[in-house]
Amino acid sequence: MSLYPVPSRAASVSGDGGEVPGGGELMVAVRLSDLVSPLRNGRLLEEGDRSALAVGGTERIRTGEQVVFLKVAVVAPAQVRRDGRVQAQGSPAGHATLGPLEEWLEEQAGPGVIDGVAERAVLVRKYVKGERERLLTRAFMIRAIILMTLMPDADVREVITALAGDLAMVPWARAWQPASPRAFGDWRQALGPQPLEELQAVVLRASHGEHEVRDWRAVRCPLRTGRSCGCRTRRRTGPRSAPRAPGMTRRRSRS
Repeated sequence: MSLYPVPSRAASVSGDGGEVPGGGELMVAVRLSDLVSPLRNGRLLEEGDRSALAVGGTERIRTGEQVVFLKVAVVAPAQVRRDGRVQAQGSPAGHATLGPLEEWLEEQAGPGVIDGVAERAVLVRKYVKGERERLLTRAFMIRAIILMTLMPDADVREVITALAGDLAMVPWARAWQPASPRAFGDWRQALGPQPLEELQAVVLRASHGEHEVRDWRAVRCPLRTGRSCGCRTRRRTGPRSAPRAPGMTRRRSRS
């Protein structure tokens, strides 16, 4: 069995308690099968336990020890180089999501909505030739176009970087960088309007269904910007009106 050696001084000690070796923005790679529950009875962690997972085969963490707490950025196949470097296969384009907005959509319309729309999309090869899916993919493009509507003052690279989020920090086997505005434009032309129109119809049906369940009362919007967002519609008291997406209201007639 091949093991990583543990040096006597794994981290440089500083006045504030310690630093991760190398400093800066680093990722720590742990095999998925090595993550275990730290609970003494072996029970799996549940929501509300407020505990981190631990790495199996290591000593138990003791109170007062310096511990590096990590946020999961991605679970992906490993690519190990000859010199021992551990990298991730794939790219952010295959893992990025719209977070709470996409979670709300999947709760209302079922899992994999955007990915399903992307799979059915037919690219116009005039604009995108060959297998150019390392920096951009159909699903990533759909998400980026949606995010552009929420970041109207951002340029293309800023939108792509925001969509990638922490995935941009992962040491990918093939170095990743935000696609250029030209490449983004080519993909947008290749994608065409049909996938976005299909997704719009799904969103409107999901919104209408949620309003029906709530009897057309307040509906909580999944988006969170600078201010708290609670989109509301008026409770229906008269004849049925056309469905409206969250946030849309009737204009009051002027007398």
